[in-house]
Amino acid sequence: MKKRKPEDVLVKRVSSFMLSEHPSTPFRFDFAADMKTSIGVATKNKAIHGKWNAGYPDMFICQATKHYGGLYVELKATKTVINSEHTRRQRAYHQVLRNQGYMVEFACGFEEAERVISGYLALKRRKIKKKCDILHK
Repeated sequence: MKKRKPEDVLVKRVSSFMLSEHPSTPFRFDFAADMKTSIGVATKNKAIHGKWNAGYPDMFICQATKHYGGLYVELKATKTVINSEHTRRQRAYHQVLRNQGYMVEFACGFEEAERVISGYLALKRRKIKKKCDILHK
């Protein structure tokens, strides 16, 4: 039997946590990032995303708050974030997302991921005034 990578196990645990504890909150994993694909598919993916391909966070929680448009989480199966070219690219990408109004966090292990996500979801939701709400008042 093929041994699963530690980050795959972490993604599965975080997904189960979201589905059981926050079932009405939409979320998405960048599942394709770790997939082995053909050269053609990899080339197409790079062409579609351009410079925005490398460093994209692992998870997005589609829940706006008063201060943020959503939460991006970079999951790490390690106890700390290792300083490497890869993580420097991730940090640079994260700063771009923060500048666009998103919260972006690294989470090392399941417990930290759970704390980051639960803390974010505890923030008050943003009430969006819609044009149709204004017209019907």
